[in-house]
Amino acid sequence: MVCETALKQQFRCVNAWSSGVAPDEVVGTTKTLNFLGIEIDTLKQKLCLRAEKLTRLKKLINNWNRKNNTSKRELQCLMGHLSFACTVVRPGRMFTHSLFALLKLPKNPSHRVRLNAQCKADIAWWQLFLPAWNGSGFLNHDRGSLQVFSDASGSWGCAAINTLTGQWFQLEWPQSWKSVNIAIKEFIPVVISAAVWGSTWQESTICFNIDNQAVVAALGRSRAKDPHLAHLLRCMF
Repeated sequence: MVCETALKQQFRCVNAWSSGVAPDEVVGTTKTLNFLGIEIDTLKQKLCLRAEKLTRLKKLINNWNRKNNTSKRELQCLMGHLSFACTVVRPGRMFTHSLFALLKLPKNPSHRVRLNAQCKADIAWWQLFLPAWNGSGFLNHDRGSLQVFSDASGSWGCAAINTLTGQWFQLEWPQSWKSVNIAIKEFIPVVISAAVWGSTWQESTICFNIDNQAVVAALGRSRAKDPHLAHLLRCMF
């Protein structure tokens, strides 16, 4: 009641000093709010893309199934929809980097550019992901925080352990891997742990304990300059 009274007072002040406020644009105290096509649920700490926007995105991405080239205008339209979806599904940003890079090449909206293999791979990820996605994502969901420790040796192999279940694995590098970058070797057990145990991680926050700064930075930014690390990121997401 106090909040409603304060809101009415604010209305009177705004209307007295400006052109007024549209009543249909104002929402009082609520635990669920629709903002620019995204539903914010403060109780469940969840974001949801509105159904009509999700349906529109699915139709749009399906039209890119057999494209080998695109105009800058078409690509801008696609990136606008994908960027909006990424406000809800944050891992999706990993699958927009190559498309954003391609967007810089054509100068005019009508100029066309060929889709490279990375761009097609990004589009394919969205085409696989969207049909199974319910349009929701978590704001700050830490139910059942879980620790995964992993490490790798440059010469022998790697291992990881899931502290919640006590499960672990280890593997030995083949002889041909002796000269492979240590950052790649450190990242492999992280990706394997997600593949092996990921089905039990639903609605949990996972804390990976890694002692390689390049891998930590790649996970934090959801991008990597090294093509092998970038490939592992794609595999993980």
